[in-house]
Amino acid sequence: MSKGLILITGASGFIGSHVLDRVLKAGYNVRLTIRKEAQIHELKQLFPAHTQQMDFAVVPDITALDAFGKAMDGVDYIFHLASPMPMKGEDLQRDYVDPAVKGTDAILKAALETPSVKRVTIMASILSIMPMGGMAMQDLVIKENSNEPNPVDLNMEFPSGLDGHGLKYQASKILAHQATLQFIQQQKPHFTLTTLHPTFVLGPSLVQKSAEELSGVNMMFMRSLMFKKPLFPVAIVDVRDVADVMFATIDAKLERNGEECIISGKETSWDDIVAFMGRKYPKASNSLEPPFERAFKANAEKAEKLLGAKWKPMEEMIGSVLDQQLAFEKASKV
Repeated sequence: MSKGLILITGASGFIGSHVLDRVLKAGYNVRLTIRKEAQIHELKQLFPAHTQQMDFAVVPDITALDAFGKAMDGVDYIFHLASPMPMKGEDLQRDYVDPAVKGTDAILKAALETPSVKRVTIMASILSIMPMGGMAMQDLVIKENSNEPNPVDLNMEFPSGLDGHGLKYQASKILAHQATLQFIQQQKPHFTLTTLHPTFVLGPSLVQKSAEELSGVNMMFMRSLMFKKPLFPVAIVDVRDVADVMFATIDAKLERNGEECIISGKETSWDDIVAFMGRKYPKASNSLEPPFERAFKANAEKAEKLLGAKWKPMEEMIGSVLDQQLAFEKASKV
């Protein structure tokens, strides 16, 4: 007997596929929103033992305010993960802000109009609760539910390259989160809403099929090994732990509506990672050289307390990325 129906957006992505895996194994039925019909076959192939639990709703444009209306029938829970990713476009408004903000508005509007919905969990980002450019602030301490404003100037001059994409992405995450908080304040919904704020998410991919398909933070990690200094601060969390935490929001006893939970693994450093690689992967390419800058502070005690979060060690997380990528590279040479 099914335990309930969960609507999941973004299930074909890196984090979303792990969330879907966790939910299916727990016995829930799911309705997956997809942009195109071809994704139905891809997701069924990914989880062949669970096809009877999977239903699909084609939503080609999540920015439409009524985008999710037809997908909401009988839904008990919503996991919203669909959001633009860095490097997927150049236009700030079209490629970043609109999909993030309007997509959030649309899913919350649909949930508000669906009495059966009990809980909504949004996969936000650590970037959505820190100041613009805060990643470079070594002494920054990030706090949940602080109500501190993080202003975004959409008319600012964004730098080119990876830094510019990162700032555009952060702007979209801040604005989407502000839209969520405004929704709670104005609408006072009948359901419980939680936002999760993971740091940099790494780990084994369920959707990557070749070495060339490396993406996201896994790609940033592997590229960091090509330089003397890394491309991001080492505030990291395993994707499998992120999926477990999102799943836990279904039954968690939360202290308020609009609970913000930081999701971040055990504190580590690039020095620790370099030392681990020297021991376990001595032949792997690695150009990183100390000293390394410290990361900002992201305390995940609330997630541990309210959601039972547990964190895989750095060695398992980094090892899973290296093992998978090295296996893909080896297979491509056969």
